[in-house]
Amino acid sequence: MSNLTQSPKILKILVDPGTSLVKVLYNVNDGVVRLLTMGPEYVSLPNQKSEFLPSGDTKRAEVNAWVQVGEDDNCHLLGQLANSYRASTNLKKTKVELLHYKILGVLGAIAKNENLTTEYRVELALLIPFNEIDYLKRDKNWSKDLIKKVGGFRFQTSNISFELGRIDIKPEGFGYLSYFLKNKGSTLKNSNTALIMLGYRNTSCLFFRGGSLDRSCTGTSMFGYNAMLNNMVGQVPYLNESNILKAIDTNVEDSSSYLPEVGIKISDGETKINFAGLAQVHDPEKKEVEVKMLREVYSESLAEYWTLLTDWLEQKLPFAAEVDNILFCGGSYSFLADRLEVFAKDYNAKILEDKLIEELPKYLLWRRSPYLTAFKKGNFKHRFADAWGFFSSFSNYDKSRVLNIETGKTREKE
Repeated sequence: MSNLTQSPKILKILVDPGTSLVKVLYNVNDGVVRLLTMGPEYVSLPNQKSEFLPSGDTKRAEVNAWVQVGEDDNCHLLGQLANSYRASTNLKKTKVELLHYKILGVLGAIAKNENLTTEYRVELALLIPFNEIDYLKRDKNWSKDLIKKVGGFRFQTSNISFELGRIDIKPEGFGYLSYFLKNKGSTLKNSNTALIMLGYRNTSCLFFRGGSLDRSCTGTSMFGYNAMLNNMVGQVPYLNESNILKAIDTNVEDSSSYLPEVGIKISDGETKINFAGLAQVHDPEKKEVEVKMLREVYSESLAEYWTLLTDWLEQKLPFAAEVDNILFCGGSYSFLADRLEVFAKDYNAKILEDKLIEELPKYLLWRRSPYLTAFKKGNFKHRFADAWGFFSSFSNYDKSRVLNIETGKTREKE
């Protein structure tokens, strides 16, 4: 009889529960890193509705994600499925309030997609806003309740059970911080640096003096890009945040940069909006008038939002003479890049180059990836960079291995 013990089966996973998109990175038994996304929507339905919900016969289980914890529990619908029931994203709730169910939905989808068994132990990394870290520290039962739920829940029609081991919770921006400490540690330790994370709901500022976090100049605001969208919606009744974002997504200028390592082009273009696609009238002359009105509303809303955002940043940051470097990051960065460059110049601060996004195609993308188009259009690279920076250190990922663009399997980096 062999004395050798079998290595434990491990699922390492990072969840970044964004208000516009839940972003997930994971690998199984230290293998290839995979992406998964899920919409932020959530709705709870009576458990009697379970027999009418999808049983999970799709290639991507996250498309029809719903979970239950116990037979008498409600059905918790997530992402695209929740959206089909006209669910919306409640910006008044903190990200951690519904995080248990989103984690269960992600774990269930991965279990289905990867055919995982109960033998796997889960190691979980989470990125949440800086101001919600203290909330979790005060709630002594949050992690205990999560461990219990992960130990037995229902995803669609399947019973899922995992052992939840390590849980590592960090503030948004930590992925960038860990990357720069490893690659440009002397810059951070020998100067004062502001890390400004621009998201959909929040904008956060983390200020470091000589490598140490200065809490008096650190915080999170509600001035995410959604504030600008809300302003537009308030002025044009038929608009909503979703169709504005879709109009933006369809018009990213294709001034692409070529990445020879994987043969993929990733756009660095200027963000544009398809105003004609937002217009409601069909008559050409009236449509021209409506498009002009939409442009004006957008310009006014953006100017107002920018004033609110910069006022908050100026209140939070120290005097300009104390700011040596600024690193801008986050999913909304590309919408504001030109204005942020001027903001940094006004502070006479050096903009730190975001090299982290250049790693993403090397380790995450291949030709059959369902997320390839989203990365080509440019915005996804900013949305996933923080997650990758954290996950690569959390999982101790071997960066000597990159993806084969054709097969999606790893190969030695040349």
